[in-house]
Amino acid sequence: MKDRQHTIYIVVPPDGKIQHVVNRIEKLDFEIIWERVCTEDCLSKLRDTLPDVIIAEDNSSIENFLWEVRSKYENLPIIVLSGTNDYSNGLRMVEEGAEDYISRGQIERLDIAITRVLKKDSSFSKAGIRSGLYILEEEIVGMCFDEQYTLENILQHFVESIERIHPDLIPVVVRIEDMRMYSWISSGQLSNRFLSLLDGTRVGPNAGSAGVAAYHKKNVVCLHISEDERCKEVRENALAEGLMASWAIPILVEGGKIYASFCCYCRQESHSLSLWNQEALDRIQKILQIVIGFKQVHQSLKLREQRFRALVQDGADLISIVDKSGRFKYVAPFSNSSEGINAEDFIGKSAFDYVHPKDRQRLKRILEGLAPGERVEVGPFRSLDADELPGWKETTITNMMNNPAVEGYVVNSRDITDQMEREQKLRESVERYEIVSKATSDTIWDLDLEEDVIRYNSNISEMFGYDTKRITKVGKWWRGKLHPDDRPYVLQKLDDAWTEKEDRFQMEYRFRCADGTYKYVYDRAFVVTDEDGQPVRMIGAMQDVTHQRTREQILKDSLKEKKILLMEIHHRVKNNLAVVSGMMQLQAFQSESEELRQKLFHSVGRIKTMASIHEFLYESQNFSNISFNENIKKLISAIIETVSLNQSVGVDYELEPVDININQAIPCSLIINEIFSNMLQYEYRGVGFLKIVVSLFEEDETIHIKISNNLLDDQASDILSDNTLSRELIETLSRQLEADYGYKIENDDRFFYLSFDRSEANGIGSTKVKDKRAVIKGDAVRTVVGY
Repeated sequence: MKDRQHTIYIVVPPDGKIQHVVNRIEKLDFEIIWERVCTEDCLSKLRDTLPDVIIAEDNSSIENFLWEVRSKYENLPIIVLSGTNDYSNGLRMVEEGAEDYISRGQIERLDIAITRVLKKDSSFSKAGIRSGLYILEEEIVGMCFDEQYTLENILQHFVESIERIHPDLIPVVVRIEDMRMYSWISSGQLSNRFLSLLDGTRVGPNAGSAGVAAYHKKNVVCLHISEDERCKEVRENALAEGLMASWAIPILVEGGKIYASFCCYCRQESHSLSLWNQEALDRIQKILQIVIGFKQVHQSLKLREQRFRALVQDGADLISIVDKSGRFKYVAPFSNSSEGINAEDFIGKSAFDYVHPKDRQRLKRILEGLAPGERVEVGPFRSLDADELPGWKETTITNMMNNPAVEGYVVNSRDITDQMEREQKLRESVERYEIVSKATSDTIWDLDLEEDVIRYNSNISEMFGYDTKRITKVGKWWRGKLHPDDRPYVLQKLDDAWTEKEDRFQMEYRFRCADGTYKYVYDRAFVVTDEDGQPVRMIGAMQDVTHQRTREQILKDSLKEKKILLMEIHHRVKNNLAVVSGMMQLQAFQSESEELRQKLFHSVGRIKTMASIHEFLYESQNFSNISFNENIKKLISAIIETVSLNQSVGVDYELEPVDININQAIPCSLIINEIFSNMLQYEYRGVGFLKIVVSLFEEDETIHIKISNNLLDDQASDILSDNTLSRELIETLSRQLEADYGYKIENDDRFFYLSFDRSEANGIGSTKVKDKRAVIKGDAVRTVVGY
C-alpha cells in the first residue's frame, strides 16, 4: 500500500542521461515525484526544498558535492550511481557519506536502496516482518514444486525477498563443506572482495556469526562486530565492507549435519536487528531447511531416475520374463536386443532358440535347478541372432515363479560379444608375446612410469642369473645394478626421453650379474604416452653384446700392437738407411775422383729420400697416408744439406695440402730427388744464384707436381735426354706411378712436370708396374722398383 508522497532529486550534468533511473523509480510501490537537477544548481535548490533522497551521478566533482551537501544537510540520503563496475570507488563514496553506491552492472539494486531509504522513517513492526515471512514461505513452497526452479533460483529469490522485507539487511547464504565456509547466494550489496576473503574460512568460535552458527549449530546475533570476540577472525574484512552488525542461523539437513548458514549483515549497529525475534529466526530457519531438504530429495530421486534410464532404458540389456519351459512371457519394451528382433516379436518363442546348441543344455539345467527366490549369474555363453550368427552373452536369472505379479523367471541378458572379442585378441597378443619372448634371447622389460615398477620376461634369469621371485622394488633394484660409471648416462638418457617426448631410443651400458660380473647390454626402448602426450610406459629389450665388445677390445689391442710394431719397423729402416748413407758420404769425402764423389752424393740423396718417408711415417703414426706437401719440404732440405754448394740457392714452395699413400710417396719422392739434384749441378756452370720453385696441387683426383728454376734455356740441362742412371730411375718410377712426366715451356717458363692419378693401393711395396722383372741397368734398378 502506498503511503505519503516522496520526492527524489536526480542530480546529473546537463548532458546526463536519466531514463534508466526513471524506469526503476516508476516501478516502485511508492508515490514518488522525481525531478532532474543539474549538479551546479542542486545546492541552491536545496535551500528551498529538501527531497527525501538524492540520486547523484558519479563524476569528477562527486566528492566535493558529497562534502558540501553533508556539511549542510547531514541526514539527507544520497545514493551515488556509477557508470563503471569499480567497487573500490564505491567504498570511498560510502566513507564520504553516501547512503549507498550502485555500480553500472547492478542497476536493479537501486530499487532496494531507494526502498530502504524511503522506509527508514516508517515503523517496521514485528507483525510486518511476520506477515512478510508468511507470504515468502508460501512463495517458496510453490517454487519447490515447480521443476523449472533450481535450488539456487529459490535461494536467490529468498535473499532478494529478505532485502525487500527489511532494506537495512544484507543477506547471504554460506555453504559449509569440510567445516569451511563458501559464499553461495549473496546480496548484490556485498563486494566480490568480501566474498572471496570469506571463501575457505574455517568455521569456529571466532569465525563471525555465520561461522559460529555453523560451529555451534545454533542461532547467533552479533550486535557490534567491532567489539564481539566471536567476529575476531572476520572483523577486518567485515569492517572494511562497512558491516557493523550481523545475525546468522545454521541450516541443518537429515541426520543433523550442518549444510549451510544464513547470515544477515547490517551497516548500522544493533537497532536494525532488534525486530528479528526468535520466532522470526525460527521461521526463516524452517523455510530454508524445507527448501534445501526438499530439493535435495527431489534431486536424489531425479538422479536415481536418470541412473535407472542409463542402466536399463538406454542400456544394452535384454530384460525379460520366461515361463518354466523357457518361453518369453514378457520383454521390456525399452530393452536393446542384439538379436535384431523387436521386443514384441520375442513373445511365445523359446529363449533357448537364441542359444548356441553347444551351450543350450547347460542353460536348461541351470533353469530347471533354480529354486524359488534363488538368483544365479550365468557366465559367458554363445548366442545366436536372427540370422543365426554367433555372439556372446552373460545373463542373470531369478526364479520368481511364486510371485503372483511375475509367475516366471526374470532374465537379464547382456551382449558381451565385443568384450569377448577384445579378450580373445588380448589372449592372442599375450600368446604372441610369449612366443617372441621365448624365441629371442633378449631380456624384455616393461616399465610403468606412474607406479615406478619394471616387469621382466624369464630371460632376466638366463642372461643375468637373477631369480625374479626374489626381486622386490624392481625400479630401485634395476638402478642399483647399473655400472656406477654408466648410471648417470643411463638415467639422463631416460630423463631426456621423458622430457623431450621421444617415442623410441637406444643406449648401451654395463649391467651387473648375480655373480658380481658385468655384462655389456644394448638396450632399445619404445615410449608409450597417454592422451595428453605424457609418457606413462616404456617397453624395451636388453641384448647381451658382451661377446662383441670383448672381440672389439681384442681387435683394438691387436691393432695397437701392430701400430707399435710398424712404428718400430719404420724407425729401424730409417736408422739402417741412415747408416748406409753415412758410410757412402764417408766414401765420397775420401774419394779423389770428383765424378765418383758426385755419384756417391747422388746415391746418398736417394737413400735419404727413402729414409725421410719412413721417418715421416714414424712421426705421424699414420701408416697408410702421409702429408706429401710437408714431406717435399723435408726432402728438399735434406738434398740441399747433402750436396756441398758454393752458391746461394733459394726455394719457393707453392704446395697445397695433399695426402698420398706410401706406395706413391716413395717413387714420387725419388723422382723429385733426381730432378732437384740435377738442377743443383748447374753451380758448376757458373750460375751465381739459383732459384727453384716447387708446386704441388690436386685436381679431379690427379696429383700435379711442377719444378722450375731461373736458368736460361741454354743453361738448362734436360736430364731425360742423357743416358744416365737418373733417367732410367725416373722412367722406371714413372711407369710405377703410371704418370705423365717431362719438360714443358709455358709463358717462357721451362719446368719439369709429373702428373699421376691418386691410388688407394694397400700395403707397403704394392705397385702397379706390370713387369717388375724387366732388366733395367741390372739388379740395382730392379731392387729400387721392388722397394
